[in-house]
Amino acid sequence: MAAGFAATVGVGSAAAASASVSWSDGNSDFKRTISDTTLSVGQEVEVSTRFERDWTLEIITRVDDYRPSCLEFVSSNKSGASDKGTYTRVTGSWNVWPNISPTSQTFTFKYRVTEDCARDTELKTGMAYDGSLGSGSYKTKGPHFTVAKNTTTTSLASVSGPVVAGVPVTLSATVTGGAKNDPVDFYDGGTKVGSGQLNNSGVATFEWTPPEAGTRSLQAKFSSTAKAKSSQSSTQDVQVNEPDVVTSLEVQAPGAATTGEPVDLTAQVSPTDAAGTVQFSVDGAPVGGPVEVAGGAAVLSHAFAAAGDASVSAEFTGAPGFTNASGAPVTVAVSD
Repeated sequence: MAAGFAATVGVGSAAAASASVSWSDGNSDFKRTISDTTLSVGQEVEVSTRFERDWTLEIITRVDDYRPSCLEFVSSNKSGASDKGTYTRVTGSWNVWPNISPTSQTFTFKYRVTEDCARDTELKTGMAYDGSLGSGSYKTKGPHFTVAKNTTTTSLASVSGPVVAGVPVTLSATVTGGAKNDPVDFYDGGTKVGSGQLNNSGVATFEWTPPEAGTRSLQAKFSSTAKAKSSQSSTQDVQVNEPDVVTSLEVQAPGAATTGEPVDLTAQVSPTDAAGTVQFSVDGAPVGGPVEVAGGAAVLSHAFAAAGDASVSAEFTGAPGFTNASGAPVTVAVSD
């Protein structure tokens, strides 16, 4: 029985390369044909067997088409086909004459290639039959075929900024053609910085901590597996900034003041070269506008309007490269 794999639709295949095997057993002649010997996952293929006689009538009553269990049965040209996992069976009564019609019988089975198939490994096909004159078993007669490894693509998601040295950032890669738990390696230039595993969506992530400032060249690489080919993303240049300088603030004000008479409210900011502005508040309400820090200090002249204890606080908003800061409030006793 000749099994022919004719590519119909699949994960894309080159021009089909068919193969056939013919043999005789007594007065019976067989030809199996596979229309494509290099298959891809998702591809539908047809397997055909032609049966002929050299002498006297034979009535075929059973045909079993053998194939790896990773081929999923789709259909047959004979009714009542029964999928047995590693073979498909049809039963009936089919005449084959040597010199009057019908002089042959052809049994065709269509399958779909699944992910379970081993890759780049010869996979065997064959057949067996029963007839009125006897039976035959040729379970590995061929032709045989291979399933190509999945073609993959790897892409590295854009790294959102700003990226700061010493601060973790998530690297994310998407791989098509891979499988869950397959590893993806992440690189900074020629140095591997870590790995992640693909999830159900084909995405792998890794928390990368840039060691220093500068332009870094990032890339994701997917290595070849038993079922998939390797691929890698294009490189992505990422600017890594120096971390912000940590600042602190101390609020200073006179312990006592008189209503209507201006006093200086001072914010001492460290380090002294910190750039930014300070907003003063009295009893939680902002007073004046933001004051530029110069030489590590910001000063606001303020006159209290009412007698009583006043709480003076300040907030420092750092310029790029400096953190924000706030200090403990101080109390000013205001009298008339």
